[in-house]
Amino acid sequence: MVDIIKHIEKALHRGKSLKVIAEELNISITRVSVLRAKHLPNIKIKKKCKGCGKILILVTNQIKFCSVECRYWYHRHRQRQPLQTGICVTCKKVYTRSINGGGNQKYCDARCRPEYKYTDGEFRYPCLNCKKDFTTDNKARLYCSVECGKAKRARRPIRNCKYCDKEFQPSDGRQKHCQIMCRIRYANYRKTNK
Repeated sequence: MVDIIKHIEKALHRGKSLKVIAEELNISITRVSVLRAKHLPNIKIKKKCKGCGKILILVTNQIKFCSVECRYWYHRHRQRQPLQTGICVTCKKVYTRSINGGGNQKYCDARCRPEYKYTDGEFRYPCLNCKKDFTTDNKARLYCSVECGKAKRARRPIRNCKYCDKEFQPSDGRQKHCQIMCRIRYANYRKTNK
């Protein structure tokens, strides 16, 4: 136990976070936090301000900036960083990504991910209805033909209208009423009967 507390104290002086210390000791972050609060309540931690780089001497490891101005400057500066260019692994097209959020981005958009195939300027991926592969130059296309699109929509289960209880074929998955007037009447009914 004494060894663990000494390790926590040294790691905190080096500016390590509780998460890193917990991983080094192979114990939970909560356990590290409890041990620190119980045995090392007034330990001073040296840490650099993320905004200006000034050395801070702190009691807690959670503070990252020396002032509110440094915090504002840091977040404004991070958002204005220039975009970085990348080459799509699938289609070899050049695209832009942000330095902060897009560091691991490998594809220009979702259609170029491994489940979709790209050859000779055309995209090849499975139809959402019949599951057969088809090629197209339009990335937004989901079905191999108009008939497949209609067949997929026709397979939606028949529902009963929430207001008049009449059966209808929904045009999309969220539709609950057979017509607009039923939807309006149902909304008014719910308002008055609350």
